[in-house]
Amino acid sequence: MPFDIPPDAPQPGGGTLLSTGDNRLLQTAAQGDVLWGTHATLCTVGSVTQSCARVVRVGVGQTTAGELTASLTQQSTLAGRSGSYLHHPGIAVTSSEALVVPVLQSSPTSFLSTFVATRSPGAQRFRGLSLTAGTCNQASNRTGDYLGAQTAPDLASVWVVGERATTIAGECQWETQVGQITLP
Repeated sequence: MPFDIPPDAPQPGGGTLLSTGDNRLLQTAAQGDVLWGTHATLCTVGSVTQSCARVVRVGVGQTTAGELTASLTQQSTLAGRSGSYLHHPGIAVTSSEALVVPVLQSSPTSFLSTFVATRSPGAQRFRGLSLTAGTCNQASNRTGDYLGAQTAPDLASVWVVGERATTIAGECQWETQVGQITLP
């Protein structure tokens, strides 16, 4: 599956395009002999070329001769509806391999927000929920500084953090939201 640098994301009312970063691996998580990683990439939804998030699973091991092995065993592209840009993905995995992937999202009809995609063990598809919704058009193009996921010490739940654009003291600024997600 090819990947490329994603285009910057629009906001309602036009104005400054938001930086979607690039296509480098942004966060990894491990469980046993499996590594999970996320990165942003370019994709086409309908007729719109936009930013999407990619999730990859790499199995790692060692041969009887002691040589290291690694193979790509799974990959999924998370895409919003046509015109909805997803970028700066994070990832956490529970002991049962439930996945939690927070991403930043914006579009011509929604301000910079954090969306969380979850996938229960054995499921084929991700389900989504909103962590925090933006309320204003930010003047700066910078995004992605406050987003991530970390498996909790119980190994069954995940803490997520994300940002949104909202009005604080009369100005459109970043605000950070923290939440905990538990999957079966």
